[in-house]
Amino acid sequence: MSAETWVNILYTYGPYALLIFLVLVVEKQVRSAWREADKNNKPERTLFQVLYGLTWLMIFGVAICGIYAWWVINLTRRPQIIGTAESFLNVEILGTTCADLYLHKKPKGLAYSDYDLLLINTDHKQWPDGEKIRLTIQAPRTGAKDDDLYEYELPIRSDFYKTGVVLRRRENKLLLVNKDKEEELRGGVLPSNALPSGVQAGNAAPTSSLTKPAWDFLPTVYAQAPQAAQQAYSTYEFTVGLESPDAIVRRQSRYALSLQDQSTAIPFIDGVLKNNASSYRLRLGVLVALNHMPNLRAESLLPATVSAIQNTLNDPDDALRNEALGLAKKYQLIPVTVFEDVDLAGRSQAYGPGIYRADKARLGSLPNDSASSVHVAKGFGVRLCENEGDGNGSGVCETKGPGNHNLTWGPGNVADKVSFIQVFALEN
Repeated sequence: MSAETWVNILYTYGPYALLIFLVLVVEKQVRSAWREADKNNKPERTLFQVLYGLTWLMIFGVAICGIYAWWVINLTRRPQIIGTAESFLNVEILGTTCADLYLHKKPKGLAYSDYDLLLINTDHKQWPDGEKIRLTIQAPRTGAKDDDLYEYELPIRSDFYKTGVVLRRRENKLLLVNKDKEEELRGGVLPSNALPSGVQAGNAAPTSSLTKPAWDFLPTVYAQAPQAAQQAYSTYEFTVGLESPDAIVRRQSRYALSLQDQSTAIPFIDGVLKNNASSYRLRLGVLVALNHMPNLRAESLLPATVSAIQNTLNDPDDALRNEALGLAKKYQLIPVTVFEDVDLAGRSQAYGPGIYRADKARLGSLPNDSASSVHVAKGFGVRLCENEGDGNGSGVCETKGPGNHNLTWGPGNVADKVSFIQVFALEN
């Protein structure tokens, strides 16, 4: 065979080809040269004896290396489950917090993709039958810019190692396909800002919904807070973490920020909220952290923070608005609440300082022409008008100061006619 052929064989078959090459070519050449050497030339014959011995040492060495390579490849490889994940939206991200997961994407259209998957136990051993592997799916949340996070249980079966596993995504469910039969995996969307199981481990015992498990069968996973969450982080690290494209990292960062020393966390949060250039994820992250900050007192909140919370009460984004509403209720920061029925009954909507117009869809959950009563907090006033006018309110208007008020009924009055609301702070 030519030298090029031997090179290709060596490249393809590695130590096994090298072993054959040493036995069939090198050993044969050295042995022939030894036999043909001058029997009376002892130095030459001694040299060939040494070369022949070294050749066999090389043969044995390569053989041992080949056996070791075969053992590593075939006997020490971590047990793994191969399979497919079908019909995932292209905006969804499949993951797991308790194993190594490798995915190869195979687009099947503009909206959906299938994946080849490889699932490996991080403990380098085969999972026992019945072991629960928890899979996560990150997906955009309807009506908000933040993501939903789903978690599902995949019960391991020993035949997965031989036959593989097929998962299928359908209608916010994760299905296990077995011989054309679909079995719905237990799980679903996690509560807002809850972390998936297996993410946390540490020393403290949090009580907030940031660590509340989604189902009853996860009672101990969140029994302790992550040690990392109690460490001091730089504002740069928090900024990066809160803006991460990974929903799990964002939730971890929010939780970690909520556990920071308030003397350093509050100024950082204040700086984020009063900066108009702060990103959506950054603003949402600090509001979530505030909502779950233990032992936070209302007087600890800086004026700019309070104003930002009040101004977010009518934000069009559900996630931002709900976090601001939770803070406003907890620390009594809601300046004005307008109710659909008299005596502060029926549907309601909270408003911070500002102007809210029906023609701009700014009344929130309060329908146009439906306001009947209003609660005004101390230090604030509200002006309610039947028309938006040029943006300053027009037609019949009523102005109310602090207290509970039923709006005036009848012709020439504003009850059930409100299309314009202006909330303002009273002068001291």
